[in-house]
Amino acid sequence: MPDSAVTPYVFVDTEVFRAPQLDLESPNTRRLARLAVGGPVKVLLTKVTKGEVMNDLDEKAVEAMGSIRLRGVRPRLRGVRPSFTSASAGSDRASAGSDRVSS
Repeated sequence: MPDSAVTPYVFVDTEVFRAPQLDLESPNTRRLARLAVGGPVKVLLTKVTKGEVMNDLDEKAVEAMGSIRLRGVRPRLRGVRPSFTSASAGSDRASAGSDRVSS
């Protein structure tokens, strides 16, 4: 069944990322990314949602780094974070405090 969208703008809540335990490769997250990259959907995040997701990812990273250290391995990556780009066009989106996800 082909994907279709009634509206081109989709606001995404934190739960979209938390439900699959922040797995950015989950089937639903991948489908949303495919729709956004493929054209019919423009994914928007509020600044609050972006901050919550980034904080959740930071917490998971700290946990993972601690686990790696317990095994005696020295991690080489420092300061690596997923990239979200801000929506620059459209005063209605800017006033709503939204960011567009870059896929």
